[in-house]
Amino acid sequence: MKKLIISFLIFLAVASWGCEDQILNKQSPNEVTAVNFYKTEDDAVAAINAVYDALQYRGLFKNSYWSIGDITSDDADKGDGGKSDGPAWWEFDLFDIKSTNSLLADSWADSYTGIYRANIALERIPAIDMDESLKNRLIGEAKFLRGYYYFWLVRLFGDVPLITEPQSLGDLKVSRTAKAQIYDLIIRDMSEAAAVLPTTYSDGDLGRITKGAANGMLAKVYMWQKDWQQAANYSKQVIDSGVYSLLENYADNFEEEFENGSESIFEAQFMKGGPNGAWGNGSDGTIHHISIAPRNSGTPGLEGWGFDMPTQDLVDEFEEGDPRLEATVLMEGSTIQGGKVYNPEWSSTGYNTRKYLVKRDGFIEDGSDSPVNVRVMRYSEVLLNYAEALNELGRTGEAYPYVNQVRERVGLAPLASGMSQDAFRDAVYHERRVELAQEGHRWWDLVRTDRALEVMSAKGSNIQQHHLIFPIPQSEIDVNPELTQNPGY
Repeated sequence: MKKLIISFLIFLAVASWGCEDQILNKQSPNEVTAVNFYKTEDDAVAAINAVYDALQYRGLFKNSYWSIGDITSDDADKGDGGKSDGPAWWEFDLFDIKSTNSLLADSWADSYTGIYRANIALERIPAIDMDESLKNRLIGEAKFLRGYYYFWLVRLFGDVPLITEPQSLGDLKVSRTAKAQIYDLIIRDMSEAAAVLPTTYSDGDLGRITKGAANGMLAKVYMWQKDWQQAANYSKQVIDSGVYSLLENYADNFEEEFENGSESIFEAQFMKGGPNGAWGNGSDGTIHHISIAPRNSGTPGLEGWGFDMPTQDLVDEFEEGDPRLEATVLMEGSTIQGGKVYNPEWSSTGYNTRKYLVKRDGFIEDGSDSPVNVRVMRYSEVLLNYAEALNELGRTGEAYPYVNQVRERVGLAPLASGMSQDAFRDAVYHERRVELAQEGHRWWDLVRTDRALEVMSAKGSNIQQHHLIFPIPQSEIDVNPELTQNPGY
């Protein structure tokens, strides 16, 4: 299942829900509506595919996920082109984030699109006469996805409207809900999903949410709440499942040919060459490649915007001989497309991101329609999550093997034995930074571990306390007077 496609007719079916009470409702008997659509097993599957579809939108994995997660942090600068080129990205780089920021507006709108579709599916699918096992699985997929969309929103904005039922057009003025209640829903949704989802899928359904994805994400949610026992429990369930293992070659995690492999726990699916072009939410590919490829390289297929430039600080974090540096960063001496050598003058930092660049033979047109899936959660992250949780529980001695697995995969020596809890914590933080670099994790790790203000201030940034969450999009406040703005914006 390389791409979960929502057809135009399915879109009409979903979109029509809020319009049922219109006075002028003359419909062709052949028209697909919410009333006559949710009847068959195929309808149920298509409805869930529509819930997945929002993962590929600009406000999630097409754009905002890595943009916010990397560029807001000390791992990356926005890149070249001046402040008029990609101003939304610059705002995060400079901590001058405005309520009109397009990345945030997309994140809000696209997440609630996914939530809206999940709510419809969860209301309508239970009544369909179909295979009960498949029905339960589809409901589990919808619950996980709804929980994930809320997890993205609550980290971005704090308190957000909690909507768990389909809304009509007259019910859109909803106030914000305390983030504790949002987290309650996330945990309930993901727990119920984990109870019914399969551990694996056959080839035709590869890429759908598994039990491992639900358990792995639950562990991450509990880490945000500093519930270390639950974080350890759910991480261990993923490890003990025996389904996942580290790929032998670290760099393979970011190549199209290794998608949905043994290390992948949750991927956002993309493909090139879809019918809706290379841009916007209707496209089947992602703009990740063209966003990060160097400017002015003079190399066909490697011309891009030069965004998400790795910093010297990130490069210095890698230990000598760590092959993850070469897999993550283009630098002086790196070999690129067609055997050409990278020129550090192509970047203001001297570096560009290598992860998720598409090989030349995989290109379509200008590289704006990348087919490479985004690895949202890899098994290495689960190992590090488990190690962190064990250490926070005072079980440092038990945590070593899980960090060492990650290090040994890339040929690095095991951690020194006998570390204190504080020293081991720092070692895990280091390992997370280099293992997950330029994958959209760093900013969230800094916030989750209460280090964002200290770390970013030390780098000379303009960060302040209110920047730990972002402004509610002004476009949403304009249409919903029940919304309030976050302090400081």
